[in-house]
Amino acid sequence: MRRRHILARGFRQQPVIDYDETFAPVAKFQSIRLILALASMHDLELHRMDVKTAFLYGLLHEQVFKAQPDRFERGKNMVWKLDKSLYGLKQAPRAWYMELDTSLKSLGFKRTISDHSIYVRDDSEGLIVVGVYVDDLTIATAKLETLARFKNEMSKRYDMKDLGELHYILGIQVKRDRKARSLHLSQKQYISTVLERFGMLHCKPIKPPLRSKAIMSLGKEGGENRPSSVLGSRWLAHVCRARNST
Repeated sequence: MRRRHILARGFRQQPVIDYDETFAPVAKFQSIRLILALASMHDLELHRMDVKTAFLYGLLHEQVFKAQPDRFERGKNMVWKLDKSLYGLKQAPRAWYMELDTSLKSLGFKRTISDHSIYVRDDSEGLIVVGVYVDDLTIATAKLETLARFKNEMSKRYDMKDLGELHYILGIQVKRDRKARSLHLSQKQYISTVLERFGMLHCKPIKPPLRSKAIMSLGKEGGENRPSSVLGSRWLAHVCRARNST
């Protein structure tokens, strides 16, 4: 049986009429690195979970109507009124963030002031820190029992994928030595994937990499090989670069 995904044509939405705020914060990579450092220093359990189809859980506060999909019509000249968000809606990321924020606060978490995607709870069950990057949760906790209860609570609310111990996050491979209380972060796999994607795996490095006054164009390949895609991938590697092992 084939699955069919219903998407919204967000490019047709009009500001103020169809949506208001769209901004949804994600954890700063400095905050993620700090969580990794704390886990290494204090020998915390470090796990990862993923929320499946996260954007479908967000509640809409605006009135949003959608045309009925082909072959699923019920009555002529009728449309759907959406109660929850769909992929494609401009406010979908924010609606999901607000939904998750409410859930975590109901579980006793407090959102940090410096980073609104980092949540902390420290009570009789022990310390637990959760970093949120859209639908990806990085979890650090002192006790396995606390971790198991948190995973269970989240699974009651959402369709979750338990990825177990953290080995890979945001393009960075994480290798941990708990006896030595150290973490080694590597971007080798991400960089190799990016180079292969743009046909540059066997290119030789030169200095400077781009001549002055060079004119960039979309190129015959279009899409993925345009300069903005190449520079964006390079920028992500730069921002998330692992400066030191912890």
